[in-house]
Amino acid sequence: MPTRIFGIRHHGPGSAQSLHQALHRWQPQQILIEGPPEAEPVTHLAANRDLQPPVALLIYSREQPQTSVYYPFTVFSPEWQALQYGLKAGIPIHWLDLPQCYHFVLEQQQRQPHLPTPTNPIQELAQAAGVVHGDRWWDQLIEQRQPSEEQFTAILEAMTALRETATITDGDRLREAAMQQRLQQIQRDFPRDRLAVVCGAWHSPALAVMPSEADVRTQLESLLESLSGSLSKPFPQPLPEVQATWIPWSYRQLAAGSGYKAGMTAPGWYHYLWETRHQPPQQRALGWLTQVAGHLRELGHLASTAEVIDAVRLANTLAALRDRPQPGLEDLQDAAQAVMLPDSASLTSQLRDRLEISDRLGQVPHNTPTTPLQQDLRQQAQQLHLEISSDLTVLDLDLRRPRDNQRSQLFHRLGLLGISWASRQGNPGLGTFRELWHLQWQPSLDVQLIQRCIWGSSLETAANAYSQSEAEAIDHLPPLAALLDRLFRANLPQAISGIRDRLETVASQTQDLSQLAAALPPLVGILRYRNLQQTDATVIQPICDRLILRCCLNLRVACRHLNPAAARQLAEAILTAHGAIAQLPDCPHPSRWLNSLETILNAPDSASLLAGLSCRLLLDAQYLSRDRVSQHLGWVLSQPDNLDDTGHWLEGFLQGSGLLLVHDDRLLGLIDQWVRSLPEDRFLAVLPLLHRSFAPFSPAERRQIGMKVISDVPGLHIKEEPPQQPSSAALDPHRSRKVLPILRQILAKKGRP
Repeated sequence: MPTRIFGIRHHGPGSAQSLHQALHRWQPQQILIEGPPEAEPVTHLAANRDLQPPVALLIYSREQPQTSVYYPFTVFSPEWQALQYGLKAGIPIHWLDLPQCYHFVLEQQQRQPHLPTPTNPIQELAQAAGVVHGDRWWDQLIEQRQPSEEQFTAILEAMTALRETATITDGDRLREAAMQQRLQQIQRDFPRDRLAVVCGAWHSPALAVMPSEADVRTQLESLLESLSGSLSKPFPQPLPEVQATWIPWSYRQLAAGSGYKAGMTAPGWYHYLWETRHQPPQQRALGWLTQVAGHLRELGHLASTAEVIDAVRLANTLAALRDRPQPGLEDLQDAAQAVMLPDSASLTSQLRDRLEISDRLGQVPHNTPTTPLQQDLRQQAQQLHLEISSDLTVLDLDLRRPRDNQRSQLFHRLGLLGISWASRQGNPGLGTFRELWHLQWQPSLDVQLIQRCIWGSSLETAANAYSQSEAEAIDHLPPLAALLDRLFRANLPQAISGIRDRLETVASQTQDLSQLAAALPPLVGILRYRNLQQTDATVIQPICDRLILRCCLNLRVACRHLNPAAARQLAEAILTAHGAIAQLPDCPHPSRWLNSLETILNAPDSASLLAGLSCRLLLDAQYLSRDRVSQHLGWVLSQPDNLDDTGHWLEGFLQGSGLLLVHDDRLLGLIDQWVRSLPEDRFLAVLPLLHRSFAPFSPAERRQIGMKVISDVPGLHIKEEPPQQPSSAALDPHRSRKVLPILRQILAKKGRP
């Protein structure tokens, strides 16, 4: 029964090249690849030229799309090369593994993980060879050498020896039993066919020497029964239906830091090894360091040809010193760092990101199976003339235009679902009807879209349902108000109705003035820009009115007997509420709010900082005249017994009002006279409070205040430095004459130089 086992390492360019060569020489009649059997319905799509790796085979539960798993493939993955060979040769391709539906049940119902930490066979082999770093040892031994079919025999022997003393986990035994059962079935059905089995090196001994079919069936049933004993309930019958599709992937996600760890710390380097597989080792090193030099030049740094040559020589020397047949990535890194790179950690990080990881992104054909949510997004993107691309796109939207408004609603709906295709940027100076967005598609967003399918078949229904579910878990007023604001921007009336009721319930239970105040800005924003949102915002007006009324009623109690730290924290809430109320259109509450601030100003038990802040806000609102404010300030400064209270009152009064002192000599004079009247010991005691009050002012404001104060002190004068004149001695007469013709044209004059 002609069956050959090819033990490989996932995403290994050397393994892929050796496998590619072996398959073309042996020409099997069927190929079996380690992977989920549910992938067979979409296997044929890999023959489409529009399916460009890196891609991932996504398997997800139809009933619970948030339960999913992905299997990435690159052009240098041995499994991908086996897949391409089988499709081009027109031979059957099968997938070997435990069906993914069993994995989903085990993951969802298992009370405690049954899989211990798996053995790392590569690390154990490296340690046996006296090498510390297993991945580098494997790269030098397998991935960077010339292809050889004998390596599969050597790998099988090495793994067989390791498994004799290693502990095989129940998870591995279960998977291998499923692989054995499927392989034996195909061998029984096609006894004369040459079968090529491509699997992870660790599993190759289990498929090379198998028990009888009866023993395999018994072992599989026993393992399933044993594992089901740890479940909260038996395996469901029938098992959950599973769907498969292809999605684009990227090398960034393949990198170890991106969540998929298969030794893929440098996918860009592995891709380079695959692309240059027919080149001699010396040519590879030169080509890699030439790319390093090219990227350095793009980043604005010099990198000469001589430096590239020196770096190649150094890389070869380092490889020889480290007893390596040819330079590896570590040797090239060290050589480039020593010869070509300045001492810059950020530059080294940029080069690693560009070269060793790479930003390569795959693509899938349009006929790839997709979920309704994915289809809805692509249809809307096409209608709104939006390109789904990995390139960064900047959009400046004018919400007065229907198409831009619809784009904004789409982006906000995606944001509510946690799908960050578009990220909103700050828009200072653009106006309230403008939004600035950055668009950049990431392959993982397809996974997120599939996971959100449980909430609806369209973006609108999914965003409505998901937002209402999220709101039920929120118990604080500010995040609920912020969520309601996002719903208005996304134009989701159904969710608005439910979350408005939730907001009223939480608001009725909230007594904290800070939370009441923090909820006002998003609600006021809804009322201010109701015409842009194209949603009835009048339903928010009663809630906003009640929140403002409660802020007014709670303000007096909240400001009593506070220490300075608590007063500063409450001051932020007061400023937030004051700013929101001032912006509210057609608001009947400003007078009520200002009356509450005046109560704080006059109450003897109010925190001094908050009393001073109230005085300043009343002055800004023209509720108090400057004469009244001067009287309050004079009274506060005339209290010699409690300098701390005076300092805190000033801190609140001067908060953000440097220009007030610049333009009001009367108030500045009162503060100046008070400071001058302080004895030295009291002045030193109050100095930190004064510093806290004046430090937030801009340098220009502090300078103007200082000039006004010093100008009133006899004997002190500010010396104004005259502007420096350019020195004629620094001019070159010959070069100066060359600009005279241009100056004549500018000044429309004629003359001789």
